[in-house]
Amino acid sequence: MPVTQPMAFSGTTRVESAARYMAKSRATAVVIVGEDGRLRGILTERDILTRIAARGAELHSTTLESVMTPEPDSVAPETPLDEVLAAMHRGHYRHLPVVDDAGAPLGLHDVLEVTYDLVLGSYATAESARAMKWRVSHALKVYDKTARASSLFGSTATAGAACGAAAKSLLFP
Repeated sequence: MPVTQPMAFSGTTRVESAARYMAKSRATAVVIVGEDGRLRGILTERDILTRIAARGAELHSTTLESVMTPEPDSVAPETPLDEVLAAMHRGHYRHLPVVDDAGAPLGLHDVLEVTYDLVLGSYATAESARAMKWRVSHALKVYDKTARASSLFGSTATAGAACGAAAKSLLFP
């Protein structure tokens, strides 16, 4: 399961420290915990751009608790990946913390890793990979023919709808 171990900071930590850690370790998010070790917030690279850089806030004087996303949604370790991805989609999240029963962070789901794992898991066998390759190449051929037809008949909406229906039926029989 694609869960990374997040770095945990206290809310009083300065953004500069978290940002330096993120840059050095290539982390895209960190979690903020309380004195009790429970998840209190999350700070992502997007938060740094929209809540700090765009406002001209000072990294060395701004605390994490003042710019973090407080009390973020989270999931349990046993949550299936399709439910994780659905929760991320509903909330428009790129990261979703994994917490234990006491609320302590255990990991962090990243949308790219979850998506990759779901796709790879769905097509793990060579047989299904070959079938998927055929479906994708066939769908592209149908798309190409549909695109040429739309240029002849002038209706991109009709061509697009036909292409979408054909691709869907080929990729998800």
